[in-house]
Amino acid sequence: MAIDRSYLTDLLLGALEPEGFENEQWFVGDHEKPPEGGWQGQEGQSDWVSYIVLTSTPSQQPTGDIGTTGSDVWFGYALTTVSLSRRAAEKNAAFARERLEEIQRQKTDDGRTISKVQVVRYGGCERLTLEPPLYLITDQVTIYTTR
Repeated sequence: MAIDRSYLTDLLLGALEPEGFENEQWFVGDHEKPPEGGWQGQEGQSDWVSYIVLTSTPSQQPTGDIGTTGSDVWFGYALTTVSLSRRAAEKNAAFARERLEEIQRQKTDDGRTISKVQVVRYGGCERLTLEPPLYLITDQVTIYTTR
């Protein structure tokens, strides 16, 4: 039995949306910059909206019958926040980590349960030499699932 990772990715994308949180505005991209994020007009001359990009990364190679009850499989993801300042990038990265931790014990549409969410590498804040500069933080996250 094969695992369809798209169910988990969809759940993670939904969890990262800032809906229901006052004073928080960003958009979430599925492996790419969301069209609503970034500069809202001319670069450096218009309003900016921070964004987060979720990207799948290599995961565990399952062994045996992964359809068996109790089978555990983990999946890797990169979580990149992009903002106009170091402070905003770090704040958004922390908020995104919290949002992902909230999905523990939830079930995906294919019946897998998220047993643990672990940030395995906290990203450093990278300053891109643009004018004005952009700040990026990319965390590596592992999502442990069981059936």
